[in-house]
Amino acid sequence: ILAIILSVVEVWRQRRAPHAAPLQPHPVQLSVVAPSPLRGFWLALVPIPLVLAAGASITVAGMQITLPYVWLHDLLGGMFRYPERFVPVFLIPGVLFAMITLTPILKRLRQVWRWIIPAMLLFVVIADARILSPFPIQPLPTPYHFYEAMGAEPYDYVVLEVPTAGMSGEGIVGDSRWVQTQFYGMTHGKRMVNGHLSRVPISHYWYMRTDDPMLAWLGQRRLIEPDAVEAQMRERIYDDPIGYVVVHRDWLGVGSVTDQEVVGYLNSLQELLCPVWVEGDALVYRTAWHPDGCPARIPLQDAAGAYVIDMGAPDDLRYIGWGWHDAEDVGGLTLRWMGEYPQTQVYLDLPAGGYDLTITAQAFHEPRALTVLINGEAVGMATVAVEPLQAYHFTIPADAIGAGQHLTLTLVYDATIVPAQVGLGADPRKLALAVDTITFQPG
Repeated sequence: ILAIILSVVEVWRQRRAPHAAPLQPHPVQLSVVAPSPLRGFWLALVPIPLVLAAGASITVAGMQITLPYVWLHDLLGGMFRYPERFVPVFLIPGVLFAMITLTPILKRLRQVWRWIIPAMLLFVVIADARILSPFPIQPLPTPYHFYEAMGAEPYDYVVLEVPTAGMSGEGIVGDSRWVQTQFYGMTHGKRMVNGHLSRVPISHYWYMRTDDPMLAWLGQRRLIEPDAVEAQMRERIYDDPIGYVVVHRDWLGVGSVTDQEVVGYLNSLQELLCPVWVEGDALVYRTAWHPDGCPARIPLQDAAGAYVIDMGAPDDLRYIGWGWHDAEDVGGLTLRWMGEYPQTQVYLDLPAGGYDLTITAQAFHEPRALTVLINGEAVGMATVAVEPLQAYHFTIPADAIGAGQHLTLTLVYDATIVPAQVGLGADPRKLALAVDTITFQPG
């Protein structure tokens, strides 16, 4: 643009003094190139694309001025989306005009300067355009094996990625990183929600931003409305249908309140979703529609035949509800603290029958009263000591277990304490009880 301005000034100067004596060339015989008659033609091609490249508006002295690009955008139905595409349209004739105008001046200089000046200007362009700056390289998305398992299935369904996102040339809903899950479509070959389709009108996916309770909440752009989300989930799982829901916990923030909310709520939809894979930071749910069915959420058995949930181990994500903080490794011992909410749930299935429930736990800072419920029915109370970890036993009758499907173990505690508020470090979390294992011994 600067070269174009200088060229316009030079043309104006020449016309102001048409009969002035030309610059005296250097005594060395040098050729002089006369200005081309086409330079006016090239200059005439510059203004319109230059104005269009400026975009929809400019602000002058605090006043916003609408530019002609808006009319073109509307005229083409929004299909011409990027005004910067007009930049090369005005640069090509602009550069031709500048070179035709300035070359005669350059030809009057010594030959050495004819090389030095263009070289210097070239380096200025390189620096201004940051051509030598390293291009930002992003690593490939994590190659999860469960997508290969999906691809091997012969069924047609939707893979719903969490957090939800979508984008095209017109706009974006969510974070551009979340759209990268479209990459996995090359592996599983199923239909999906997340993705970037260049020419899709914005109206096709903008509803996902805040209008849709389910998709907006799964993208964390709207607060959860449990009943509305469940109703939409129940309808879409069977109508679309949705085969899997993949939760990318690294994008939600592993151990964050958001992570607790999404995993805890989805785990609570026991009739609709069942966790089937835990791989890295991804947690994958199969839906009740899926032809292969939902496997029972029965914990692994130990050598004594007891069903054990090892809190803090990767597999515990299949069982935890709202209120469990991020897993911790304390001297090789994995555990989780609870306390974010007044009560904390665990979701599981068990074979029918009675059980001896053992919870290995300790309280934070002061003893804590604990009440245990199975499907809303109280089965016992205990006072949990501060330290060390101790085993607390509760008897669960067979009639409380029933058929053993879709059980909810609820742990209710009387209070929580924030370490930072009692001078015990800087931890801002609400803490009630730490739990190492939850064991169901049959009979």
